[in-house]
Amino acid sequence: MIINDTNLEALRKTLNASFQSGLTLAQSDWDKVAMAVPSTAGENIYPWLKDIPGMREWIGPRQKHGLAENAYRVPNKDFEDTISIPRNAILDDTVGTYGVNAKMLGSAAAVFPNQLIFQAMRDGFTTGLAFDGLPLFSASHPIILADGSVSAYANTDGGAGTNWFLMIDHPVLKPLILQKRQDPLFTSLDRPNDPNLFFNKEFIYGVDARYGVGYTFPQLIWGSKQALSATTFELALTSLRAMKGDFGRPLGNMNAVLIVPASLEGAARDVVVSATGASGATNKWKDAAKLVISPWL
Repeated sequence: MIINDTNLEALRKTLNASFQSGLTLAQSDWDKVAMAVPSTAGENIYPWLKDIPGMREWIGPRQKHGLAENAYRVPNKDFEDTISIPRNAILDDTVGTYGVNAKMLGSAAAVFPNQLIFQAMRDGFTTGLAFDGLPLFSASHPIILADGSVSAYANTDGGAGTNWFLMIDHPVLKPLILQKRQDPLFTSLDRPNDPNLFFNKEFIYGVDARYGVGYTFPQLIWGSKQALSATTFELALTSLRAMKGDFGRPLGNMNAVLIVPASLEGAARDVVVSATGASGATNKWKDAAKLVISPWL
């Protein structure tokens, strides 16, 4: 193939088509635990992340739901993935296999939000901070009680084993945020006068995107590293269902989703899928939660 603008443009279009095809092939799991929020700047500021609002009898003046004194900020970060095609592969008309590489580039870009979100879930035990400045999973989240005093609540029982999670399937909110600033974009350095061709004899094709990841309300999710069993599941479920907002207002947490890595699939099915327990007795927690088995954990 002669290296000129016309032929390189045709190659670019072919690789971009393969990339776009790859974008459609990936399985999306992140949206089961996170909500997408659009972004138009370098970061999003969430001043509403202090309390889940609710109705009350209107006696006296309205009671306004306060916003967090220190707004919760989620910055957007840049991400990329890049492949190169040797100049000689184009000269010798052997670029056919690179369509597969471009399709894999698209597939990898499509599943990347899964990696971001489920990594953020794991980080919630340590470096992933909620709007109150504490790790997402903490035994010391502050809460205002009905009498106006400040107390603490837990959304974890600790542990040192394999992590698993139980979340509330809220109709509006999910416990994690995938902030979308820029969806995956196919780009290239494939002009005959590009310096990469002059110095390295290669054409470069890549994808870049911008995302941010954050958390909403800790009351919507439980994180554990204890052994997954009927006992630890019951603690997680009853704790989540008993969660309250500020001033003692019940949140009405009911529908639950159990999220586990593949290594805990058997234990999870014993807890929420099997009709009977180990002793043959009826399993009272059957269908108490939807089951999500994530390879990204």
